[in-house]
Amino acid sequence: MKERRSRAEKTMLVRLPLLTPPQGFGRDLREMLRWLDETVGRGGYQWLPSGMRLPDAVHLFLPDLVTAQAFAERWPVVGIEVTREGGTEDEARGD
Repeated sequence: MKERRSRAEKTMLVRLPLLTPPQGFGRDLREMLRWLDETVGRGGYQWLPSGMRLPDAVHLFLPDLVTAQAFAERWPVVGIEVTREGGTEDEARGD
């Protein structure tokens, strides 16, 4: 799992923390995955356990800030974080 997280942090520029609802994501998960597949493709994102002390949280790693903001407009996220050291705002926006 550490290797997958390290790879995601090196290859994906943005991390979105999401709290898992008490009843799970349910139908929203299918909608999220469909949207992600259509927007960035199946290999264009990574879901990983958050590693936070919160038991029901995940991190969604995305390639750019534009995609992250579009996702956050559709589904609630805890925050938007640039993951790569030296990542710039222009890079995060996809410029």
